[in-house]
Amino acid sequence: MNVRRDSRSHRHARRFKKQTARSLHSAHSYIPWGEQLEARELLAITTQLTGLGTWVEQGPAPITGGQTIGLTSAAGNNPVVGAVRSIAVSTNAYALVGTVNGGIWKSTDLSPLAGRTNPSWEQVSGNRRSHAIGAVAISPANSAVAVAGFGKFSSFGPANQLLNTGGLIISQSSGNRGSWVSAKFPASDIPVHQILLDRNDPNVALVATSHGLYRTSNLLNRPKPNGNYRPTWTLMSANGQAGKLPVKAVTDLVQDPLNSDTIFAAVVGRGVYKSTNRGQTWQVANGTGATVVEGTNKAVNIKLSIHHSIINGVEKKYLYAGVVGETVISPTRKGGQLSGVYRSSDDGATWTKFTIPNLHSGNQGEKHFALLADPVFPEVIYIGGDLHPSQTDEGCDDWVAQIYRGEVIGGAMDWDSLVCTAASNTAPHADTRDLEMFVDSLLVADDGGLYINTLPRGNLSSSTGPSGNPRWESRVGDLALVEAMATAYDAANDRLLVATQDNGAAMKKTGTTWESIQVGDAYDVAVGPSSGDYFSIRGDNAITRVTPAGVDTTIRMDPKVLVANERLKKIAVNPQDPKRIAIAGNALYVTTNEFKFVTKSGKVYGDVTFLAAPDTTYGGDRFSAIEFAQRGPSPSGTGTVDRSNILYAANGFRIDVFDTNVSATTGLPPAPTTAYMDEYIYDIAVDPDNWENAYAVGAKRVYVTEDGGQTWTKIKKGNQEATQATNFRTIEIVNPTTSSRNDELIFVGGYSGVYRLSELSTTKPRWQGFGSSLPSVPVLDINAYKKSNGKFSLSLSTLGRGVWAMDDVVGALDGTLTITGSSANDSVTLRMNAQDSNELQILEGTTLRTSLPTEALSRIVFNGGAGDDSLTLDFRNGLVTNFSNTSLQGDFISFDGGTGNDTFTLQTTGATQGKYFALFNSTKKSVVVAATDANIYSVITYPNVENTPTTNVTNEKVASFAAGIRQLSASLYPQPDTASTVSYNLMLAASLATLENQGPQRGTTPFQFPAIPAELT
Repeated sequence: MNVRRDSRSHRHARRFKKQTARSLHSAHSYIPWGEQLEARELLAITTQLTGLGTWVEQGPAPITGGQTIGLTSAAGNNPVVGAVRSIAVSTNAYALVGTVNGGIWKSTDLSPLAGRTNPSWEQVSGNRRSHAIGAVAISPANSAVAVAGFGKFSSFGPANQLLNTGGLIISQSSGNRGSWVSAKFPASDIPVHQILLDRNDPNVALVATSHGLYRTSNLLNRPKPNGNYRPTWTLMSANGQAGKLPVKAVTDLVQDPLNSDTIFAAVVGRGVYKSTNRGQTWQVANGTGATVVEGTNKAVNIKLSIHHSIINGVEKKYLYAGVVGETVISPTRKGGQLSGVYRSSDDGATWTKFTIPNLHSGNQGEKHFALLADPVFPEVIYIGGDLHPSQTDEGCDDWVAQIYRGEVIGGAMDWDSLVCTAASNTAPHADTRDLEMFVDSLLVADDGGLYINTLPRGNLSSSTGPSGNPRWESRVGDLALVEAMATAYDAANDRLLVATQDNGAAMKKTGTTWESIQVGDAYDVAVGPSSGDYFSIRGDNAITRVTPAGVDTTIRMDPKVLVANERLKKIAVNPQDPKRIAIAGNALYVTTNEFKFVTKSGKVYGDVTFLAAPDTTYGGDRFSAIEFAQRGPSPSGTGTVDRSNILYAANGFRIDVFDTNVSATTGLPPAPTTAYMDEYIYDIAVDPDNWENAYAVGAKRVYVTEDGGQTWTKIKKGNQEATQATNFRTIEIVNPTTSSRNDELIFVGGYSGVYRLSELSTTKPRWQGFGSSLPSVPVLDINAYKKSNGKFSLSLSTLGRGVWAMDDVVGALDGTLTITGSSANDSVTLRMNAQDSNELQILEGTTLRTSLPTEALSRIVFNGGAGDDSLTLDFRNGLVTNFSNTSLQGDFISFDGGTGNDTFTLQTTGATQGKYFALFNSTKKSVVVAATDANIYSVITYPNVENTPTTNVTNEKVASFAAGIRQLSASLYPQPDTASTVSYNLMLAASLATLENQGPQRGTTPFQFPAIPAELT
């Protein structure tokens, strides 16, 4: 993508595990790089990180003007923020929400009272392997205990290829940040649908997954105080075994509020099951004869809820079930619609079937369905589906939620809408995922965020409820959960745009607040560099154009021009010729007059020309990337010329380079240049100053052409495997100069964050994590632009945490962490985080000062100064290295003791003692440390350190061979420090690892120790 233009043409990661900028008050937060740590009593050192850019959260938090009705907030009306999957409210005034891909958020001021529309939220689950939460629960027996499970439940289908499930995490500190710890779980890669924590015992838990039900009676078993939880799990699903559930997805669990022994489970394709011993054995409870739960064999989702109360001596016990049956939308696409709502008063022995409303006009019942029995009124239930069947039904003027309140009167269910006219002209966002009672109010989680109805029982037909109309309010507050598809930059107004899943397209206003310019699904956004018009691709094959004056127009294409079943997803505005715009989906189209309206058969359409269909032979059912060129070398050899007619396009494994100028002779564009890659291509970036230079990215590799797409070469992996950089989705070029391709800065994003790719002309290109403070969520789009101050900037679209940006990427190319000691005795320890193998922790004495991602660092310098200073490298949690410095070009860590009596220590213990090998050189005061089970190294120098380094980094097995190969050692490496107990271990480790076939954990080649730099020998 071009960075010399003032607009975005198109762009639709090893995770950094970094904490978010909104959580800097946490004791374990990341410190903004370039700033000094706050001064603290008894702490003397200062740290400063320079040359490493910080990703700054842009929001949206929230988007105002979203697809809700009649809602207000401090940020503006009708706020939306992204998808919330699960709600848990405790008895001691805190609430948790599990989100589709934004992690777990906590609020301590969420209120059920009317008018409290702006709660504060904090992301508390931190940076983990996954942010995709399937379920969250708070123990009724001990409200300090909270449990969450991971799962892939995004409505953006392709997103689920980038998400991990990740098992379970547990907090025993009311869900506070920093308190969530991983728990052993046998189905660690299986989506979690529901978690039931026993009403009386916090150690008893049942976890419903896509592959069955698991039970434990020692949930909080934690053998080591700082270790993971290790509960013992029993699989309760086994086909053909008595007392077990069938091996199918379990979508819901409920426990009888007055009889904790009784639990019910919902099993797709089978129905309702009952346990009378807290989940230890099960029996079917679908009813018999004519009183059964119907359609369970084709159910794709089943929800349960139970009301059990004794009022004035009268017991009321009702189990409700809602069944979503499979529907066929097309030969390749299936959905789900509500097929029945049932009630049993005898624990599932018999059932009564009720009439049902149209709950799933969008056929999305597999993901979007919730059912809740009112805990006070036994005859009342609430159900939520996907979207309202029309924009005008029941007083609605938009596609909002479809939520009903049901009341059993005279044996029949009476359904009342809980949106629009019936709810005081208010309605939450569409696509309900969860319903929970909060005191006397009703919370709903959906794809727009979190909302509340403060009078859900208003005007009940039975006249026993309160008077007054139900009314919805927002509770999104400052949640930041948007699944961002793409960003663009408006240079004229210094403003970012975003396209989002199910929350439309929006433009940034102030702070983290954005304003909607289009509702629904938005797939891509672009800015006209001269007109200032905003363009967004909508989910209904139309384009929304918004002028600088705020006038929006819907542009539809002639269906006779579009191919059958077209789904437009991409838009690219030419930065040199802004009237030339390309759009793509199942085919590729171009306009040279900015969609000038034309009238055909009495209808008005945007003028476009069909350019190409995808090559379905090579996996290209649609175009995945389109990118215009800008300039190219002048034929005279001086300067550049306009080449904005050139368009790169990828579909499947194929890349075409088109000349979009139409031939005066044929009326058609010339045939494209075509080439095929080794994998599906997701994105393309073209050098803004030379159209013949371009890069393409697939999930695994990066490709480059230097001849306008005639030939493509795979860029060598270099240290890519060591950094675990993989599963890419986007690539971008920043070229600060126009003089040389060597000045190009290449950035790649995907599943594990953002990487800078450098040294491309060498045999070992370097991958390095780029920037700090970015949450560990997938990056779908990188967009480069030049700001008015001349700085080259990047914006990112993340899957679940919105938009992030960095204003000066050129000044953020090399990160050096400097630790400066005081005049007193300073003691510093560097170690990896036991819970996060990518996070470096810096301790002063025993106090944790800060944490940061190692792979984004180039060097660590500790200047001890005066006093008796010490540096300890603690390898017990892993080698302290940045994974990128494997070429050993100089040191990664430098400890200058300064004056005084200084000490340097390498520390390991127990099981890790034999994993690391060190080669000391006391003359040069340097040491190279390697891990034998992975090709990773760390180089440390320690000038002005008076004491001989101490270490227990050794391996008795290796040491026993030392005498036998001393002569060989001396011939291969400069003579090391013979006083060291580990003089020859490094070289010997290389030999033994090869002999014993101890290949590295990353990659497939045997352990190989690289040449030692001359400056260290």
